[in-house]
Amino acid sequence: MNTARRPAAQEVTDLNNHDNAGAAGGPRPGRLRKAAARLGSSLRFLRWHLGHTIPTILRHTSTYPELPRKSKLRRLADNLRIYMRDGAPCAAYDGLGLDVKGRGIGDFVGNVAWIRFLLRHLTEDGMETATPMQKLTHIGTCPALILQDKFCFWSFMDRHGVPAVPILAHTVGGKLVKGEEALPKLRNLERFFVKPVAANCGSKASIVVVKGGDFTVDGHKTSIDEMIAGGDDFIFQPVIENHADIKEINPSSLNTLRLVTCRRRDGSLELWDPGMMRIGRADASVDNFAKGGIGVGIDESGRLKKYGYSHDRDLNYAKAERHPDSNVAFEGRPVPFYAESVRLAMQAHALFPRLLTVGWDVAVTPDGPVLVEGNHDWDIEMLQVVHHKGSAARLKEIYG
Repeated sequence: MNTARRPAAQEVTDLNNHDNAGAAGGPRPGRLRKAAARLGSSLRFLRWHLGHTIPTILRHTSTYPELPRKSKLRRLADNLRIYMRDGAPCAAYDGLGLDVKGRGIGDFVGNVAWIRFLLRHLTEDGMETATPMQKLTHIGTCPALILQDKFCFWSFMDRHGVPAVPILAHTVGGKLVKGEEALPKLRNLERFFVKPVAANCGSKASIVVVKGGDFTVDGHKTSIDEMIAGGDDFIFQPVIENHADIKEINPSSLNTLRLVTCRRRDGSLELWDPGMMRIGRADASVDNFAKGGIGVGIDESGRLKKYGYSHDRDLNYAKAERHPDSNVAFEGRPVPFYAESVRLAMQAHALFPRLLTVGWDVAVTPDGPVLVEGNHDWDIEMLQVVHHKGSAARLKEIYG
């Protein structure tokens, strides 16, 4: 593999080394073909966004209908400028209120620009020869892969005495590697979770209901073998109950806090912002936005802000002052064990001395907070939406 340092957008794995061989002093056919392929891919990417993504954004309704909106032409110009700046459009354009008159795009940080920042930081941190994927998954001697694999995450936290949602059993390739003694006990539980170790956004996660010794998922009878079929590695976890004050908002899902910790250049840790609470919808078992979840910002005092934000499949954002199913108002509602949750996130980040930032998902139970997972490439756009504030100034303040 060619390990010479190149910009992330130009990094290519040399699958055919002979393509790099060419006449001395002349262009190498393999590189020309790859350059042409990259150009073609970029043009297809641009055509897709110009023909689909940006028109979809322009059709979105305003998240702030009570405020004057920019003209369609001005919104188009904004989205083109964002595309030229970041290399991708901003699907959260309306959720961020960038369509409101007088609101500029300069302080907004998109997810693509955020990932590029993380890559630059890792390059500066002694990984000049690594590929983008290696940079994102292996950070020095402290692999972010620990955060990506749910079994590794729990094992690591358990070893260091940090409270995290326990794992009852673990399968690899359809075979049980941990928790054989726990499987018979699963029939004595009322409910438990089954999910892939590397799933994101609640995908493929199922809540299993136990009745009369039988397992059912979404009302359909199943078995352990059927649950773990498909080639993924799975974990079995108990269903964690929320604190009563959080459960009142939505009792069907585990509603979690997203607390982002960051490490300054001097090594000190702090919160990126006060965070947010993610809340599921009625009958949903997860609180992820991809599954219809709602995000509510938390203020400096540890209380919920006025609005909760959600989006549909087309990323059309909406805001509400109350939960649409329980009708519970968000504003001023205290977050139980908020200070303890912040301390837990800080304690966990301290175990990763070379990790720049982590978005922690924290479940608040009747007995206090426990970690659900950590994300090294957390969604920066959603935090800006729920706080109605861009992150460019904060990013510059912390990292220069």
